[in-house]
Amino acid sequence: MKIYKAMLLGMILLLFSQYTFAEITPTNVYTKLFLIKEEIEMLKRYFNINQERRPFTIHTAVEPHHVWQQTYTILFKINILRRKHGLPMLAVSSLEPSKNPVPQVVYEQALRILTELRILKEHLGITLELFPPPEFKNKTKTDNFNLSNYISYQLDLLNGVYFEPNHVFAQAIRISEDIDTLLDVLEIKHDTIPPPKQEDAMPSDAFDEGLAILAEIKRINDNIEFQTIDFNAIKPDDKNQITPSEVFVLTSIILAELQPLKSHLDLKYTLTPMAQRYSNKIPGDTKQILGWSLRKIQLIKDINSHKNK
Repeated sequence: MKIYKAMLLGMILLLFSQYTFAEITPTNVYTKLFLIKEEIEMLKRYFNINQERRPFTIHTAVEPHHVWQQTYTILFKINILRRKHGLPMLAVSSLEPSKNPVPQVVYEQALRILTELRILKEHLGITLELFPPPEFKNKTKTDNFNLSNYISYQLDLLNGVYFEPNHVFAQAIRISEDIDTLLDVLEIKHDTIPPPKQEDAMPSDAFDEGLAILAEIKRINDNIEFQTIDFNAIKPDDKNQITPSEVFVLTSIILAELQPLKSHLDLKYTLTPMAQRYSNKIPGDTKQILGWSLRKIQLIKDINSHKNK
């Protein structure tokens, strides 16, 4: 009888978990992201910060893994804020590669961020609580991307620093390592080397290298009928608007685009390595690594060759 009850309970929990998993929508995610935005605004008021940073807005369809990478950036910046206020830094984890990620993964990440902000508030002695959020309807994954990007830029004001070339270089290394993983599983041998380092490169030059990588990912995706973000819609109209922050956003999108390819090759448990700390990097370093990544990903002609072996 005990075994029967245990089995019945297990079945009920499984059905309940599947039900709740399926119920998470982009609107649910947006509500949690709105709470994060309000927590950040509360922290800005606490520190008497009246400025506002407005990132450029994208107007193209995205998927949950693109939004998740934005929440990765938020946690990355919260780590900087933790250190600034005497708390130890924590490792920011990667997302398991998936062909069809669902809003649930972003929802869970939003809950983690809210927990981290509550820990920070308690550390600072802030006892104020938020009002319940308004009821939102018909929010999209693109709405979630833009809101999470807005949150990320407000965190720069709290940190007192914007993203630097060191941070962007760390992302470029993660892209290079993910592409190395693809080449290894496809058994593609190569003797490519990084292009020469351009000492006077600007962030916009690194941004252009990132767009070229996205174009190659689109070529590969077209071959296996995967959707790719419209990367022309994520470039600011004014080249002078491109700072390390915009390049970081682009590298996050590239990493998001690489995850379905890894999943396609059964690399479900091969997570993107965590970002390492670097110093004294300039945009030319990032452009160089992204240029090397471009050379390597151009070697992938048929990603299905591994599947057919």
